[in-house]
Amino acid sequence: MARITVSGPGPGWAAAFAAERDRLATALHGAAIEHIGSTAVPGLPAEPIIDIVAGLPEPAAADIAALTALHAAAGVRPRSGWAAGE
Repeated sequence: MARITVSGPGPGWAAAFAAERDRLATALHGAAIEHIGSTAVPGLPAEPIIDIVAGLPEPAAADIAALTALHAAAGVRPRSGWAAGE
């Protein structure tokens, strides 16, 4: 079983999210992009992973391709079916 590391509150988590939000906003015009999970709560110890959700009214194939490319460029494995086009 993989170990989970929880660290003290990260003062840079909000800034890290803002940078990723800006990258996503450029690729996904019109998406609602939110910082979710424990790192979104100021002062809360958390696993140091910035969780982000992007909501699209009706994702098109181009949106799915853009998300897949962003994930690949960042070395991130999506936690949902986006890469598979679900």
